[in-house]
Amino acid sequence: MIVDGHLYFPIRSNPISELEYAVVYRDEVAADFYKLQACKDAVTEFHLCQPLQIKAGENFTWDGMLWKIDNVGQTSAYLSNTEGQTSQILLEDLHTYIHENKITGLPINLSEDLQSDAFQIISAAGPVAMQEAIARHEILQNSKNSSVSISTIKNYRKKFHEAERLYGNGLIGLFSQASKRGNRERKIDAEVVRLMEDAIDEYHLKPHKPKFMAAYGELINLCEENGLIAPSDKTFRAAINKRKAYDVVLAREGKRAAYEHETFYWRLDMNTPRHGERPFDIAHIDHTELDIQLSDRLFGIMYERPWLSIMIDAYSRKVLAFWISFNSPSYHSCMMLIKRCVQQFGRIPRTIVFDGGAEFDSVYLETLLSFLKVTKKSRAKSKARFGSVLERFFGTSNTQLIHNLSGNTQATKTPRTCVPSHDPKKLTAWTLQSFTQCFASWLTQVYESNPHKSLGCSPNQVFAISMRDFGMRLHKHITYNRGFELLCMPTTKNGVAKIHRVQGIYLNYQNYWCNEFTDPTLAEKKVPVRYDPDNAAYAYAYINGQWIECISEFAAVFKNRSVKQIELITQNLKAKNMLMGKKQKLTAHTMAAFLREASLSEELQRQIWRDQELLARANLESIPVHNIEQVSEIYDMDTTNDQDLQVYKDF
Repeated sequence: MIVDGHLYFPIRSNPISELEYAVVYRDEVAADFYKLQACKDAVTEFHLCQPLQIKAGENFTWDGMLWKIDNVGQTSAYLSNTEGQTSQILLEDLHTYIHENKITGLPINLSEDLQSDAFQIISAAGPVAMQEAIARHEILQNSKNSSVSISTIKNYRKKFHEAERLYGNGLIGLFSQASKRGNRERKIDAEVVRLMEDAIDEYHLKPHKPKFMAAYGELINLCEENGLIAPSDKTFRAAINKRKAYDVVLAREGKRAAYEHETFYWRLDMNTPRHGERPFDIAHIDHTELDIQLSDRLFGIMYERPWLSIMIDAYSRKVLAFWISFNSPSYHSCMMLIKRCVQQFGRIPRTIVFDGGAEFDSVYLETLLSFLKVTKKSRAKSKARFGSVLERFFGTSNTQLIHNLSGNTQATKTPRTCVPSHDPKKLTAWTLQSFTQCFASWLTQVYESNPHKSLGCSPNQVFAISMRDFGMRLHKHITYNRGFELLCMPTTKNGVAKIHRVQGIYLNYQNYWCNEFTDPTLAEKKVPVRYDPDNAAYAYAYINGQWIECISEFAAVFKNRSVKQIELITQNLKAKNMLMGKKQKLTAHTMAAFLREASLSEELQRQIWRDQELLARANLESIPVHNIEQVSEIYDMDTTNDQDLQVYKDF
């Protein structure tokens, strides 16, 4: 209704995310009127009133009307107003109305300057000054029984009446003014102060970090040259300490050392919210190398430590997407996170904060972000606080999951004490696929379901409640189709590939082909290419102004196999050929044969297991019923004859 103009909300001046305080108006005119009224109330809010005493002849205001106390009895008081009306009220009710500010003393019309002065005096008075003012007021109330001299009491009474006349409240005049005593002006000559500042800038705040006494000696020389008395080293050191620590460390040690002294803003203004105002408002992307060793038992390959790329919603702390691979972080990882976020939620955050490295800059990533209308922010270099949300998540994942799994690399952090029996490479039990499934289960069952310290509840609860309060925003839905997948595909290191009329293009250790390559004009030309990190069976080439899908020569073998897996197979084959002394050229044909051989051996092993299970089942079914109880008897390992045990030569 706000978008259609049926209602009005001043979105430029008020945060609509704070639902408890957001006020929606009928139209813009009503909003302006309310704003003026609020400003008027804010200006007239600080009005002083005369003290009200319950005695005959006292005037007061009650519900905007002027009343007067005519007589006060033991249980009630008699009142009259300017219109000649009289009323009787119980003293108990009168005290209640005064306590609730329904009945107040006569307002005092003060000028704005006096109101400002009175407010400054009250706000500048600390607890000690207020306690002293109360004690002086009690002295004025019981002046006859006080031990204070008569002249002091007269001075208190004079200040009390003067403040009552000026500010409408005599207690303001009883505040102590002891803090204003003495000569507050600086004793050092102004020219000496200027020389101290010059000496600090020219001789102390230097990159080579000169010593304090060297700068102080230069100050003494400057003072002698100008015929002035040099200040003490204590005074000069105090002048240096008055400078901001950030400026001093920045000049002497550089910006990285000065970063810890930089002012840390916990909460920014409404134009630059620190953690967003709703889900899918701001998201952070960061990468870390996981403390776990992975392997592939089928090929006997010991992989390197994997990299985790994460996209986390800054408002709800919910993980929107993650990507685990052996590739170093780059714009490839960022594009895969965006792809998975759209694939799961059908939406993408309005603003995404990336790392500031050059490896995250790519024309394809910029095109994807522009297509999705996403604002890209780069995290400041060498400033860890900008990624504090993700750093906490990485620490939580280590302590709750990774450091509790077999094959974690905690022992390698102290290599001198790490023995072979505790080497993570020998204790590894996780593959890339199994660890990815384990990490996904931990996210849904543990991290996103347990209360978060900074949220007060779980990320799933915050995300669900916020989506209900702020709306699903169906107009922001992104369709996940083949065209969107093309936008999420990265390119190679060179970005281009040469077209061969017969073999097509050579990309990631294999050839790709499409019918457009038969055009003679395209022979030996270099065209931009893109590939799918999840599926090496297809690639794309930019031909004649459009992206054309190319199929691998072994699409059936390489389908759904990642490029990194093919690279690992390539490394294995190179090592094997080197040991055998062969100079065999690595092609897609040799890799496909290797994959078929691996699949065949895997299938053969499964068949052996099936045959053994069928044989054991047949033996069990052939045993007579009356002998089952005897056969199923449990043998003691100490009394069992080794010759009675079956020997499986396959193992």
